[in-house]
Amino acid sequence: MIIYRSSKSGFLKDTRSCAIVEKLLQNFEAREGRRASPGEERAWQSSLQFVANALDDEDIPDDAGVAVEYQIPSCSKRVDVLLSGFDAEKRANLVVIELKQWSETAATDEDGILDAPRYGTVLVRGPHPSYQAWSYAELLRGFNAACADEKAVRIQPCAYLHNHATRGAEKSVLDLRYEAYLKAAPVFLAGSREQAKLKAFLKRFIAAGDLGATIERVENGQIRPSKALADSIAGMIRGRREFVLIDEQKTVYEHVLALVKATVRHGPAVKAQHRVVVVRGGPGTGKSVVAVNLLAALTAKRMLACYVSKNAAPRNVYAAKLKGMLRKSAVDNLFKGADWAWELPAESRGLFDCILVDEAHRLRRRSGLYGNRGENQVAELIRSAKVAVFFIDDAQQIHVKDYGSEAAILAAAQEEGAEVEVFDLPSQFRCAGSDGYLAWIDRVLGIRETANRTLDGTGYDFRVFDSASGLREALLEENRRGPGHEARLLAGYCWNWVSRKAAHPEDAPDIVLDGGDFRMCWNLQRDSSLWILKDERLEQVGCIHTAQGLEVPYVGVIIGPDLCVRDGVVRTDVSRRAKSDSSVKGLKKMAETDPRGAAELAGRIIRNTYRVLMTRGQKGCFVYSPDPETRAWFREQAGCRPFKTP
Repeated sequence: MIIYRSSKSGFLKDTRSCAIVEKLLQNFEAREGRRASPGEERAWQSSLQFVANALDDEDIPDDAGVAVEYQIPSCSKRVDVLLSGFDAEKRANLVVIELKQWSETAATDEDGILDAPRYGTVLVRGPHPSYQAWSYAELLRGFNAACADEKAVRIQPCAYLHNHATRGAEKSVLDLRYEAYLKAAPVFLAGSREQAKLKAFLKRFIAAGDLGATIERVENGQIRPSKALADSIAGMIRGRREFVLIDEQKTVYEHVLALVKATVRHGPAVKAQHRVVVVRGGPGTGKSVVAVNLLAALTAKRMLACYVSKNAAPRNVYAAKLKGMLRKSAVDNLFKGADWAWELPAESRGLFDCILVDEAHRLRRRSGLYGNRGENQVAELIRSAKVAVFFIDDAQQIHVKDYGSEAAILAAAQEEGAEVEVFDLPSQFRCAGSDGYLAWIDRVLGIRETANRTLDGTGYDFRVFDSASGLREALLEENRRGPGHEARLLAGYCWNWVSRKAAHPEDAPDIVLDGGDFRMCWNLQRDSSLWILKDERLEQVGCIHTAQGLEVPYVGVIIGPDLCVRDGVVRTDVSRRAKSDSSVKGLKKMAETDPRGAAELAGRIIRNTYRVLMTRGQKGCFVYSPDPETRAWFREQAGCRPFKTP
């Protein structure tokens, strides 16, 4: 999606007449369904005039393409400016320009990380603009088929810091520590000499205009499927770069690496030396990608690190992907559950250099099968490592016993005397990269009120079906389309697991819908948590316990009777959950002393469960509810047409 597109001559005319910002504001609201922020408006007013000055050269063709605010496919990041044209050898070129208003910066020892006034006047650590421009170019190459072949379209990134003085820059933004990134994406600073350098740079790649044809090809290019973390994990452990870390992901990754190195240098941990990093992020923001990247990097540096997850499903999937590459004992040492730290003796405090706790919201108060081991699982994990990193999303707590909230982690860290830092991963790379879809889901499920009234402009494939059979057939059709279209079927845990004790599970289906035409079993019996790798024929239904922490291109969700809509109000009914669902056990007893609290907790668990299920799809989510009013509600809110059984 592009907010503004024109030719060089059109862009100069709009800029000189002061019409450019107004056009951007109007187009932004039309495409995004919301007004641009004051910060975005100020950035356009400040920076685009400098771009116009750089383009105001007779050797840069008038019919060169110009685009402002291009959203990169499959993520919510936007490129400030794209320029397109042909070089002297008639090759199609796309220039990516990252604009910054910074007037000062400070170099750091962290790879590709620079201190700069990102949110005001205080210097804040984050990606160097050369790294940022390069990483955006890499995303384009990775996600957009039109950019994948360098012979077809050559992408050249750069950064323009039009307010940054050249004096002293060699010790800040141009420091030799950033040499590799500066070569990949040169930086241009303030002043006439720097502007002349930028003009010369642009003329190398845009000697002839293309009427914006290259930009149009890119905008309409086929979107390549996002990599699934599970499919890339073996390469990551081997040290290959499988994912380009973007913006806040890169910041967190480099900071944790530096923190672990510094802590390890200071010798064995004592109580005051423990460090805790809390990384907040919603579905698809890259929490697991950052965690596994850190695991691979720390292990390669011969530091003792492990990935911790309460959920067995992602650990089992990762182990299956690493089978034959590492011994089972090595895999078990790298990927652990959350129930072991309570057993560590006092002298083993700080045994690990770093632990990376994914899905930390699923941690329990106490360990053990019956919750009778240890005292505080969060505190025990903090004690086990010099640096403990907790990746968390409080809105993904889906069990009565889920204890690992951000508040619980901060309290445990304070009790342990650990220093704490908190980071956010705001941009997500699932759900077609649409933050709008996530906000829409939150509003529709009644989790929080947002301004996202429809799915217009999100690019996410959301469909509502009038039968479970029709939903399954649509998912099968995606599977038949091959790689990048893998689809799996999920459901709310509202049907008892009767097939568990059946001699022939296929003869005792758990979920029966469509008057008996739809008859399927839960996945847990045959493939357990590995069903997501194997079930291409959609012969099983997954639940929250085997889906959380995992993703596929397309997901189908059967909404059970625990969630329905009546007169436009989303209602929950915990009594409609399956008797075998342990995630709501204990609520009856709680209701005896705190009925309001029990009802609120039950409603939160049910809403969060469907939020998790409906955000497992990278490209699309198809839903079905046996309740006609609920189907109509989702269809109306999404603005989509009905999909009936053929």
